[in-house]
Amino acid sequence: MKGKRKRNQYKVGNQAHLLRFESLATDQGCGAINGVAPSTAPSTQVLKNSSVQVSPAPPKLEFSYSTTDFTLKPPQNLSGYPALQKRNSSCTQKRVTIKNLICSPQSEKCATTVKLLRPHKLSDDYLDEYLEEKSTENRTVDRDLNILMINNLIICHLNKSPKCDVPHFELVQETQWGLGWIWEMKCTKCKFISEKYKLFREINTGRPGRKSATINYGFQTGVINCNIGNDSARLLLTSSCIPPMSKGTMQRITNNVCDKVVKLAENETEQVVENFRRRNQTLGLNKNSPVKLQMDAIGIACENETDNHDIIGFHLVNKLCWVGAWLRGKGYDVECPNHEYCTANTNRYDPLSEKDLGYEIGKKMAKLDLLVDYCTTDGDAKSVQGLQEAMQEIFDPLWSVNRLADTIHRGQSQFREVLRAKFSVGMFPGATKAQRNDIKIAFANDLKLRSHGIMKSLFAKYNGDRQQISKCLPRIVKSVVNCYSGNCSDTCRWSITLCNGGIKTSWWNKSINLSSHGLQNGSLKPNKTDKLLIESLLEMKLSQTALNQMQFFSNTNKCESVNRTISTYLPKNKNFSRNAIGRASAAVLKVNNNRDVALAKTLKAVGCGLGRKSRAVVALKKYVNMKYMIVHIKKVYGSNLTG
Repeated sequence: MKGKRKRNQYKVGNQAHLLRFESLATDQGCGAINGVAPSTAPSTQVLKNSSVQVSPAPPKLEFSYSTTDFTLKPPQNLSGYPALQKRNSSCTQKRVTIKNLICSPQSEKCATTVKLLRPHKLSDDYLDEYLEEKSTENRTVDRDLNILMINNLIICHLNKSPKCDVPHFELVQETQWGLGWIWEMKCTKCKFISEKYKLFREINTGRPGRKSATINYGFQTGVINCNIGNDSARLLLTSSCIPPMSKGTMQRITNNVCDKVVKLAENETEQVVENFRRRNQTLGLNKNSPVKLQMDAIGIACENETDNHDIIGFHLVNKLCWVGAWLRGKGYDVECPNHEYCTANTNRYDPLSEKDLGYEIGKKMAKLDLLVDYCTTDGDAKSVQGLQEAMQEIFDPLWSVNRLADTIHRGQSQFREVLRAKFSVGMFPGATKAQRNDIKIAFANDLKLRSHGIMKSLFAKYNGDRQQISKCLPRIVKSVVNCYSGNCSDTCRWSITLCNGGIKTSWWNKSINLSSHGLQNGSLKPNKTDKLLIESLLEMKLSQTALNQMQFFSNTNKCESVNRTISTYLPKNKNFSRNAIGRASAAVLKVNNNRDVALAKTLKAVGCGLGRKSRAVVALKKYVNMKYMIVHIKKVYGSNLTG
């Protein structure tokens, strides 16, 4: 009663305020327009870019139905009130114009500057002009269960309604269970109502309660293996006229799938390590012999022992935490990653450090009793230091991890040094500076590719014997310098310089960079200083020091390819704070097992494996075979072909 009495008291007060406002409008004429109280006007939201014109005020305000113009009628009799009569005359002479105002769509019959406190819900008929009259929808049902339902429906109808000869079934009720459906049918010619049929397979969890549908987990497994999120997946289903799952259901299933994918990736890493130990025993080595790695700045470690270069360790730095950001926005003193339901594993203010990445990867390898003695990285990487600290902390304080130079990055450094080198003016032919600069770029590419090809041929010829390779390097460098100088003689034929002398078998005819610019034997005119400069540039890759830094002629190409694969699972224009590690683990599975094997393993681990003779497996095999065919065509006929 107190609340009701209080509301009535406020109502009376508002009515008195309105009466007082009307009396002021009657007594003060046009000056009453400045005294409009926002609390007494209808709720509205006024925007810019419109015009409102105001005339002299009447005794009582009368608003028109237009949102852009309203007029106030002047009082009829002002005799005896000279001040008001004078003010009325001034208001009549000066017409007030209010420009740059636009009223909101929900305030068509009022023109005030009051904000819209309770906006009305927009109508749902704004799409009617683009929609069809006939409503058609698709449902995802299990084929065998659908046939079983039809047979069971006919038998049950025959037993319960034997007099109904020709039934006509109709859907009474359907219940959505993600992408699965539960149907209940009835006969329109009799009173027969069937039982509820589940038209989806269930995952056997071993727990009581309703079971999850296999199609839901299979669909979410496909989503995390693509570069789309739940919103895009819902849009994809809607475009196919299939009612999508709710966002909460999709997120919950995605969380469960990603957790299982992370465990599966960890088991795969353990299996790769076990394969190493069996390989060492087969070769007569100690099963715990150290391994060689290649690492990159993205937190990926691949083995350099086999040609597959499988991923045996990765660490993903995640600073995204929606829960922490929401709590901090509400005023709570929360820091990630030290609160409940936190998805981040690093503080948001900590810098990204390659050394920390190497340390985390080293700790994961140490749990598997795996030692690392050599690690190939690019020139400015610090991950080897963190890897060595982890090995020293867990295994041996005196253990050292030797860093090896990447051959590809060393070639890029060689190319940049050639561009920065100051050759003589007559070294490169050309009438203009631009032409000479183009030939210099072609020469830099040629020197880089030729050095890489020579070193690769030496490793293949001597089977990686560094002593034999080091004996050949000084003679090879001098022969290459003579070849670029135009003295392509017997020195090229009897040493590995990729040049056999002559005309058609010379390097000048084989090289794409030189022949594309019309350069022939003798086109370059180096002087003594230029020859010394070319010799020093070749020694960046063809010298004893470079050989010690590239002992096994390894590179980080696999890490670079894994980085591109992860970017498809974790695109930069989307944030997956909760399931970032799960998607990265799916990428690791795809790299180590190929797409078809990885998907089959993931579906089996989730609980919705594929059938041996299903058409889905046939389509998956065709997809993978087409990928292999495209790769083979590119290798044989060149990289200019596109798939």
